[in-house]
Parts: sequence; C-alpha cells; structure tokens
Amino acid sequence: MKLKLNKHWSRHFKDSSLIRKIRFIILTVSVLLLSLILLLTFFIYQSAIRSREVARGQRAAYNAASSLDTSVSNIIDRFIAICGSQKFTQLVGQIQQDPAQESSITNSLQTELNDLSNCSYLVSSALIISADLAHSYAPYRVPLRLAAADQFSHAELADTSGVTLLSSRTNPFYTSMAALPLVIPVNLSNGFAEISVGDASPIAYVVLYLDQTKLLTSLDLTSNGSDAYQYDLITTDGHYLTAVDQSAQIDGKLDQEVLNRLKVSQQQAQVGSAQIQGQTAVLYMPLEIGHASLLIHIARQSFMDFLGSARYSLLLAAGILLLIILAISLFMRRYVTDPLKHLVRIVAQIKEGRYHKKQPARSRDEVGQLLDAINSMNDTIQEQMRQIKREEAAKYRTELKLLTEQINPHFLYNTLEEIQSEVVRQDAAAAGNMIQYLAEYLRIGLSSGADLIPITSELRHASAYVNIMNQRFGQSILFMYKIDPELRDQLILKTILQPLIENAIRHGMGIDAPGMQVSVPTIEVDFKRGDNQTILVAVIDNGSGFDASQLEQSLSAALPAEGQHVGLNNVYRRLITFYGQDHIKMRFNSIPYYQNRVSLEIQTGSHNAG
Repeated sequence: MKLKLNKHWSRHFKDSSLIRKIRFIILTVSVLLLSLILLLTFFIYQSAIRSREVARGQRAAYNAASSLDTSVSNIIDRFIAICGSQKFTQLVGQIQQDPAQESSITNSLQTELNDLSNCSYLVSSALIISADLAHSYAPYRVPLRLAAADQFSHAELADTSGVTLLSSRTNPFYTSMAALPLVIPVNLSNGFAEISVGDASPIAYVVLYLDQTKLLTSLDLTSNGSDAYQYDLITTDGHYLTAVDQSAQIDGKLDQEVLNRLKVSQQQAQVGSAQIQGQTAVLYMPLEIGHASLLIHIARQSFMDFLGSARYSLLLAAGILLLIILAISLFMRRYVTDPLKHLVRIVAQIKEGRYHKKQPARSRDEVGQLLDAINSMNDTIQEQMRQIKREEAAKYRTELKLLTEQINPHFLYNTLEEIQSEVVRQDAAAAGNMIQYLAEYLRIGLSSGADLIPITSELRHASAYVNIMNQRFGQSILFMYKIDPELRDQLILKTILQPLIENAIRHGMGIDAPGMQVSVPTIEVDFKRGDNQTILVAVIDNGSGFDASQLEQSLSAALPAEGQHVGLNNVYRRLITFYGQDHIKMRFNSIPYYQNRVSLEIQTGSHNAG
C-alpha cells in the first residue's frame, strides 16, 4: 500500500504544473535555510565571543594608546632638549621683534630645525612659523613647497593650547605624504622660551609633521598587525584627525551618541565602547598629550575568527546544508531542468534540420504539452518549407526561361528576312552560309532545353552570331578567343556572350551609333580560371567605346528603356538569377578605338555548374 501511494504521489508530482514544482522547491529551500540561519544565529549570540573580542580590543586600545603617548612624550622631551637653549630663546625674541628677518633667522635655526626633523622616526620634517603666519623658517635640506597660510588658518592655531595634534593634511615638504601636524606654541617668559598654555598669545609655533602612515603602522604593530583592528585619531569634540575607516563618520565627525560615550570615558580615564552599524564595535581611549583620543574599529570578521569550538558545529551545519541542497538540486534536475534541456536539444535539432524522428512526451505537464506543440509546429514548418521550395523552383524555371526567350525573337526575324532577300537576289551561296550560321546559332542556343552548356559551345554560338552580323551588315569583324585548357569542358550558363558581342557591334562599330570607321574591327573573348572556383570572362573590342557609368546604371534598372542596353541588363539578371547576386561581378572599362572591356567574374562554386 505504501509503495502504491509513493508511486501515485510521484506520478502526481510529475504531471503537476511547472510553476507548482518550482514553488514547492523554493518553499522547501527557504524553510530549510531559515531554520538553519535561526539555529546558527541563536548559537552564536549565546556564545561569549562578543565579550571576549571586546576585551581583546580594550587591551589593544591600552597598548596602542600607551605606545602613542610614549612616542609623543619622547618627541616633547627631545623638543625641550633641543629648544631649551639660550640661543633658541634669543631667536624667538628676534621673531617677536622683527620676524621679517626671515633669511637671517632661518639660517640661525638650521641646527634646531634639523635636530627636530630627526628627533623621532615618526617626525618627517619640522617648521617654525610666526604667530601671524606671514613668515616661515624651514630647514635648507628640503624645500618648502606650501606656505604656512596655505596649511593653517588663524582660527585653527588660535584654538591650540599647549601641545596640540591637528588633523591630517599634505606635508609642505613632501607633498605626496599625508602628515599630522604636532603644533607647539612658543612664548617668552622670564627670559626663557616656554610652551604657551592657556590664553597667552604665542610668539611662534613649532610644527612637527608626524608621518601618518608610520604612525598608523606603529599602532597596527601593537596588535601584532591584526587585520581585525583599524585605528583613527579624533579630537575631544569628535572630529577626525585621521580617516582610515569612515564607517562611523558623519561629515567627518562621530555620531552624537558615540561622542557622548567618548566624553564619559575621558572623564573616567577608561576605554569606552559603542556598537555602530550592526556587529562593528568601536572602542576609544583618551591620550595624555595632544588633546586627542584613539579610536579602534573592530571588524565583523574578527568575531568569526575566534568562534573556537563552534567552528565544528558550523562545519557540521554547512555539511548538512550542502547535502540538502545537493538533494534538492538532483530533484530539480530530474523533474525540471532535464525535461527543459530535452526540449532545448529538440529545438536545436529542428534548427539544424536534424530532427527526423519525433520524440514522444514523457509527462503531461507544461513541458510535455510544449513538446507536443513543438512536434506539431515542426510538421507544419517542414510542409511549408517543401511547398516554398516547390514554388521557388517553379518560379526560378519560369523566370530563367522568360529571360532566355527575350534574346531570340527580334534577331531571328531580321536574320530570316536577310535570308529571304538573298534568295530573292538568287545569291545561293550567301543564303546557304546564312542558313548554316543560323542553324548553328539556334542549335546551341536551344540546347535541348538545358540551361548549362560547355564553354566551347558558348564560343561557337558567339562565333555564329558574329558571322551572321558580318553577312547582314557587310562587316568584316574579326572574332578571336582564348580559353584555359582546363575550362574547355566547363559548363556555363548559355547565351551570355551574344548580348555582350551584340552591344559591342551595334554601339561600337557604327551599326546603330555613328562613329569613326574602324579599319580592322576586332572582338576578342578571353576565358580564364580564377581563385576559388571562379571563372573570369572578358569581352574586348576596338570600337568607338561606351560610357561605363551608363552601362553600370543599366544593370540596376528593373526595365531599361528601348535601346538602353536591354541585352546587357538581360544577361546580368540571368546570371544573378542562376548563380546568385553575391557571386556575379560585372565591370566596364573603355578606351575608345583601342580597348573596350566588359569583364565578368562568375563564382561557379555557388551553383553546381560543372
């Protein structure tokens, strides 16, 4: 009974609509994935990974802040040692009294400036500027490329009190380097130079440019270069001094909630924390020097890296999920994709003309119904194609016959009239020759109804026509031909030379067109083998010539006017009808009374012409 039910259900599912199959599969996959996601989410949030990662981040924050405080403190100690001399005090006094003595003061400060530039690996360069930003005193070893007024504003420097770290900007000595200016305001008190603190107006500012790249790299090293942590420096009011991770920024400033926690943490001298944008944790630590705080962004990936024993559970869940997806994929392939691929193969066979045996439908769903429709459509298409081929063959034979018959009547009547005249004149020899020429002309032209004749027969047909025209009009046209030996038995569409020769005689040798008499009128026909089963035909005469552009226009005319190269148009239409328009090329070139050439290029490979 159970086996019977399974067979019944399988048959029912196979015959159900394709959309129902797809919906069932999607629903199954969605339920399984949702259940798995809920299970994994519950497991992860029940673990202690989050708190453990934040604790590690706090230790990293303490280490990084301590390292940075130590580095800045060492820089300040070196500053005091370098600038705590009587000489430096005197130079500060000169800046106060006459800052315009820029060259002299700069020259005297070279030792101090060079020592300051080398006081720490974080310091890339040093600069002393007057309080009004009008004068700068820089070391000679590197040229100053940016003026102080282009780097600082009066308001920005006025807000400094004691040693202050300003936001990142271009290093005025190395413009490709980003630097953090460590500004030390200097004043005179009791005959000594001192760091200005509070509201006292400084005489000058000593600016030490900290290499931002080295500074951030040194912070990374405190956490062993872990990619899980990214560091930023901010001011006490939340503005960014560096901008490595922009995820927590709003117009270059921390969100107000984060800023409030930062202030609380500064007051309590501990690491503050906040969650920003989902799983990303932000930790911050106030610095002792520079009126700045340190921010650490803990990336989401770091939580996954420390899941510990949960990795095995995840691998197990992933394996189960993979097996489920594999089973569903096999199910979809058997009942959805394989039938569709079968239809695609059938359609491809129909397209290539290889579908000869009908494939019966395996089910009664939409795929089976579509296969029945394709079979029916293929039968209809094949019958229509056979009908079209029959109609095209009949149309082709009719058109070719009509074009061939257009050549003969007018010429035949005139020739018979000429024979009659010779009989009346009792010129038996002339009449006999004309009858012989005409018989040869008609025998080859009719060819028992065949469309193709050997090239040698075509040449005899053209020769008979020239002989008839010579006798009718009292001409002495010399007819010559050349043919490649391999083309002697080559079949070609019949009676294509006669209209071309007729055009040369009537329009170039004074029969229908006036012109200078040619002493030795000559017509030459040349047959050569070209490339790729191509036959090259040339009809050459030494008559009065023709207008090549006019002849080219006559080829494209649907019905040329009387006397406008009707025969030439007829030959071209017959050729393209038989061989195809892409396989026929006709060219014209005329040098009157020397060489007038009509060239034909026939690609016989397009038609079984031999």
